[in-house]
Amino acid sequence: MITSKYKTYPASLSTRLTEGGLRLTNLIKNGNEGFPLISIITVSYNEENNIENTINSVINQSYTNIEYIIVDGGSTDKTINIIKKYEYHIDYYISEKDDGIYDAMNKGIALSNGKYLFFLNSGDSIVDGDTIKFMVENMNHKSPSILYGKVILRSSEGEALGENLKELSDDNILIGYPIPHQSTLFPAEFFNSIGYYDINYSLAADYEWCLKAKIKRLPFTKIDRQIANFQVGGTHSKLSDLLNLQYIFILSNHNIISLHEASSSRFAKFLDQIKKDKLRTLLQQVKPPLDNIDAILRILKRPSIKKLTLRITSLMPDKLKHYLKKILR
Repeated sequence: MITSKYKTYPASLSTRLTEGGLRLTNLIKNGNEGFPLISIITVSYNEENNIENTINSVINQSYTNIEYIIVDGGSTDKTINIIKKYEYHIDYYISEKDDGIYDAMNKGIALSNGKYLFFLNSGDSIVDGDTIKFMVENMNHKSPSILYGKVILRSSEGEALGENLKELSDDNILIGYPIPHQSTLFPAEFFNSIGYYDINYSLAADYEWCLKAKIKRLPFTKIDRQIANFQVGGTHSKLSDLLNLQYIFILSNHNIISLHEASSSRFAKFLDQIKKDKLRTLLQQVKPPLDNIDAILRILKRPSIKKLTLRITSLMPDKLKHYLKKILR
């Protein structure tokens, strides 16, 4: 079991800033078949301008059997002060350094007791007070599925930019489309089956998790309803090239699509840039780190690249060997 693992999160080495919430008063929530407990998990870091709106969208839900968990990454602004204002509406919150958004989400998973999990990051919000009730009423509790709906894309000023809803078909997931976790109700038992988010994919771990769910043939159900407001312009938007690279690695590592085939998909434009100098930045973020970035870049710029595949692949770890050998052949 990876859910319901902790009542409070074990203290890390000298990084714990604060913790609080109803659990520290020994109030632990439970559910039953007709009234399941929903765990809503919010991760945050220096979100003093956004987190209050997110919190209010959760605590004003008409569905009352909700446990609310906030995992903060050690904010240095007023985020924690805002969280403490709502301490008696939050089941548990913690503030400490983490290894990124998916590490924080994994902490939330380990802390959750709900039958279903819902991830709502700071800056995002649930569209109205009856949303969680609607999702619970539309879930087949005897045979649960991953239930997902629409997100409204909004600017940092709150302007609606459109909706995002595609069916998570095999075709869509092959072109790098994950369902937005802000609009999705996940059965907790599926995390116990698949595991935590893989934090090695710093931008695309939710996509990789959904891909594994599809491989296992876990059920997905789409509902035609707006679920959450999603604030665009975050980390994923700013690092779109690295995100695409992680999508390609994921598809290849799971033997879903060859990296050569990726060049004819939505990644074609990205792969067309792969021989340019921006590759240096991407290669520097590969784990484990590469020692010969300059040599790789020099070789990639040569016109007779096809004949130099063996020299290229001798310079890099196995994942990149397979990757560049395929896309450059």
